[in-house]
Amino acid sequence: MKKKISKEQKERDKYLSSDFGDELVKLQPLDLDLEFPSPTQAISIRLPRGILNQIKIIADEKDVPYQTLIKLWLAEMVKKAS
Repeated sequence: MKKKISKEQKERDKYLSSDFGDELVKLQPLDLDLEFPSPTQAISIRLPRGILNQIKIIADEKDVPYQTLIKLWLAEMVKKAS
């Protein structure tokens, strides 16, 4: 009696008995653009130390990083201006 070979077993046997190097040679290389634009852009801004220290104190009281607080304030001002 012949044992029925499953489709999965046939595929497994095919992959185990073949040389993938031959298959890879046939493939065309993919042209991938791996340069993803960042949703943010780093900037440099000079602030007087006193103002920056006050911002850091306020951020600490609100339990948020000071740079995040600055971004939130800027976003609010842009929204109000438009």
